[in-house]
Amino acid sequence: MKNYYIIIRGPLGIGKSTIAQKLAKILKAEYISIDKFLKENNLDRVNNNLTAEDYIKANNLVLPKVKASLNKGTIVIFDGCFYFKEQIEHIKKNLKTFKSFIFNLKAPLETCIERDRKRVYGAQAAKEVYELVSKFDSGTIINTNNRTEEEVIHKILNRLPKRKILAIIYSNNQKFLLLKTNPKTMKEDHWYVVTGTVKENKSFEDGVKREVKEETGLEIISLAPTNLSFYYEWPKGSNKINYEKVFLVKVKHAIPKLTAWEHLDYKWLEKKDFINKIHWYKESKNSLKKILEKLK
Repeated sequence: MKNYYIIIRGPLGIGKSTIAQKLAKILKAEYISIDKFLKENNLDRVNNNLTAEDYIKANNLVLPKVKASLNKGTIVIFDGCFYFKEQIEHIKKNLKTFKSFIFNLKAPLETCIERDRKRVYGAQAAKEVYELVSKFDSGTIINTNNRTEEEVIHKILNRLPKRKILAIIYSNNQKFLLLKTNPKTMKEDHWYVVTGTVKENKSFEDGVKREVKEETGLEIISLAPTNLSFYYEWPKGSNKINYEKVFLVKVKHAIPKLTAWEHLDYKWLEKKDFINKIHWYKESKNSLKKILEKLK
């Protein structure tokens, strides 16, 4: 599955760049400053000559890089004022095969001018940008007034798909680990792998390390993301979307220390047997097989 992208827009002084950069660090996402890109290409002019076409030209310059990152499974975060609705619609049209999440940051003009006071733009520029950005809203509106950056980031994370990890664990002697779920507590009875939720302000890699330690106690040698990821609704009927990334995790071969409430048994299997026995959809198994074939 392909990844998603985020657009964070708002006027000068709203804090969008700091928030977008911190969010990119948390999500291990690629950060793209549209406004910086516009300036570097002489396409940013806050005056009567502003046109949507200028910004669409900038989109066309940056979109190939964005598509490449998304196809590799990397989240992309756009940070910019986005004066024109056409600019956003152009991005959505050209990235229509990817999920999008748009956040419109807001605060009173006086607050934005005060926050922007230490920079070189000045109150008049802040007012002009504020008026342009305020002509329309797009996506989820988040009021940043009297909120810390961390509080705003928390609100954004709560509106994104819940981040999950799935760890394909293999040992230094090329055996693959399957775990037998406990149907009394997990409501499932099958052979599967380590999964879990990534905690807020933690990376996917942090989530993998924590879940592998908690569920197996095995010592990790290395871990690496794959190009496999999934969107799914869970619990079913809840309208809550989860985004799960698949990782390959190499460990020292040992007897795993299971948590009885979660898993009842384990098996170290050869690659072929592991693929056949894991409780997964056929299409996912075929993708997994291609990934595992590359392991040395």
